[in-house]
Amino acid sequence: MGEAVSQNELFLTRDEEKTLLHLARYVLDRFTRDGITGFAGEMLEKFEITEYLQKPAGVFVTYHSRGQLRGCIGNILPTESLVKAVIENAMHSAAHDPRFDPIQPDELGDIQIEISVMSPLIPVKSTEEIEVGRDGLVLRAAGRTGVFLPQVPVEWHWERQEYLEQLRRKAGLDGKAYKRKDAELWRFTAQVFSEGKEVGPSGAWEG
Repeated sequence: MGEAVSQNELFLTRDEEKTLLHLARYVLDRFTRDGITGFAGEMLEKFEITEYLQKPAGVFVTYHSRGQLRGCIGNILPTESLVKAVIENAMHSAAHDPRFDPIQPDELGDIQIEISVMSPLIPVKSTEEIEVGRDGLVLRAAGRTGVFLPQVPVEWHWERQEYLEQLRRKAGLDGKAYKRKDAELWRFTAQVFSEGKEVGPSGAWEG
């Protein structure tokens, strides 16, 4: 595994964003229509894989259909290159999100793809340092984990306290979760971009 993306590095260029979006669309189409699960070698030659895209980073692939969530799966920690992670999560989000049935070929025209590339996790020492619109959050306690990407509280118009409350609920924890000795809270930023829209590192919509 190569050196992971660091907190201080520049995020992806616009061309690299487009490469990942085109790759995710290609994988979604071939996986859904033809059942292909192996993407390597000649199949990837038409994509410009830069050095940055070969670095490990956490990444989520999200699908929306007609304005509604249709699938979202990713990895919080960097385990493989961005390219491989996008390929794997593009397939997993299409077929293995337990909240939804697998995406069918006749739905592809309605699917919009969004990709979130995550920075490394930063331990939260005080909830006062959490900034809505900038920070995604990870909460772990009692063997449970809750994760929200930075754009989620913006989309739902949550203030900081509501953001934390919703995170606790997502993790399936009670109201005293943050007082547990084993509770761990991290924040992270993300570069979020999608077909037809682009979101900056802050997580706020730019257009």
